Amino acid sequence: MGSIQSSRENLVVEHYRRRGEFREAVEEVRTYWQIDDPPAQLPPESDDILLPPCLDKPKDLSGLHAVWANHPYLPPLMGGPRDDPASYVVWPAEWSTAYRNLERRWELDLSYALRNGNVPEKYLEDKVPITEGQLPWYRFAAGCVLYDPPEDEENLRLFAEYGGPLPVIGVLTSRRLREQQIDAAVGAAVDKIISDKMWELRRELPDDPDRARFEVVNRFSAELQAEEDRARDDHEIETDLNPPSGFYNIAVDPAKDTKEDVLEKYAKLRAEEGLCPPGGRPRINQLTAIRCAILYDEQNPVDPTDKRRKRWTHERLAKKFGLLVQTGKKCGLPSKRSAQEHVKVGRELRRKT
Repeated sequence: MGSIQSSRENLVVEHYRRRGEFREAVEEVRTYWQIDDPPAQLPPESDDILLPPCLDKPKDLSGLHAVWANHPYLPPLMGGPRDDPASYVVWPAEWSTAYRNLERRWELDLSYALRNGNVPEKYLEDKVPITEGQLPWYRFAAGCVLYDPPEDEENLRLFAEYGGPLPVIGVLTSRRLREQQIDAAVGAAVDKIISDKMWELRRELPDDPDRARFEVVNRFSAELQAEEDRARDDHEIETDLNPPSGFYNIAVDPAKDTKEDVLEKYAKLRAEEGLCPPGGRPRINQLTAIRCAILYDEQNPVDPTDKRRKRWTHERLAKKFGLLVQTGKKCGLPSKRSAQEHVKVGRELRRKT
């Protein structure tokens, strides 16, 4: 079972080779948004989800209506009673409403592409706004729709990492778990002060609890901030004195999670740590194979330190990509044979684009 990152790499391989269900979905989404001849390059960095050109540089309302009319899964712009066409009205009639609905449709289309790439459903649950755990996948999908993978080896690697680190849902390091516990404890300390103030000033405050809380927070903001800082400092001192272990914590809901669910999280965690399943020969990573072939065949100048040979030999590829001997006395050393196999597979994959 591969890691979450290897799943993303597999989608990049499909995208690069221009075949597979993910690539087909990407091309379909491109037609919805009139994205023709996208460049083969690394997408620009962004904390947000990249938008198609028609939304990135918004048009006036009539322009948005034209974008709307081109999309097969948006309702007709004109609507009304079937027996009275003369009373039909245009909707959306406001620019902000049209733009907001188009932006949401874009997110749904990205989700569609990812589903066709067999991205786990838990990363694609329909939530507004998109959660922090989902965001890297949506950034990645937008990059794939708007750009083709580059031919340059280094940029191809970066393309496979585009969107940011992918979380393994249901798994926390001990440090992250401690941070969450600190956040909860600090929040509880601040909430206690707010509750105490609301009780002390109950005769002065509004009857509505939300309004009363809002007034207390505004009136005592400096005191609340000081308490938050104090509580956080205390917990951070405790963390420094008793640092969390390097262990991971796998969240398990006995009422919902099966044994297979827990083993899946464990396997993905091992993969993220670079630990291969025990036994058997590791499978060739297709993206690594393509990168090996690019370096060996196309980005391989003469070695400036030894003009008798090229810069990228099989031995150097093995070192760069961590292709190691798995068994025997040379276990753990760079494997020339593995590098040769990766180049061979990479060439084959590149020929089938």
